[in-house]
Amino acid sequence: MLNKKIARRYAQALIEIGKENNRIDNFKTELNNFSNLLKKFPEFQDALLSPLYSAEDLKKTILGVAAKIKLSETIKNFLCLLVDKRRIQYFSAILELYEDLTYQISGYVKARVITARPLSTSDLESIKKSLEDITRKKVLLNSVVEPQIIGGVIAEVGDKIFDGSIRNQLQRIGETLI
Repeated sequence: MLNKKIARRYAQALIEIGKENNRIDNFKTELNNFSNLLKKFPEFQDALLSPLYSAEDLKKTILGVAAKIKLSETIKNFLCLLVDKRRIQYFSAILELYEDLTYQISGYVKARVITARPLSTSDLESIKKSLEDITRKKVLLNSVVEPQIIGGVIAEVGDKIFDGSIRNQLQRIGETLI
């Protein structure tokens, strides 16, 4: 929980800077580019997280990499701040929350639908429409298949969870019987 609070604080600060400079989407692109680099070179990510390297060495490395992938001064400074404050391990959480905030600013909300089997396009559209009616926002829907829910649907929208799974219903029946 503390990790999410820390990540939210940094993401919110970067959003505010992006708003002031009208560069919210540019920052998102740059952060995604850096994230893709970390995924492509896990040893680079390991080095950033290692306590063996000093903050100064890590910042020099980040600045060198940032120059190669053409990051703005703001994002370079942001990444160096994360290194200075020993918060670089929260980078992926910060990026995720930053993206969520950009969607909110644009009037969208991310939702995840979990089902036991893949849904048809029409079923997904129907669920999306229902979630848009509930949230009164445009919904960016992500569908996930998890057979252990047995059947039904679980919809996660922000911090809200709508659990209509058979697994959940069986658990409630079991609790009632006990």
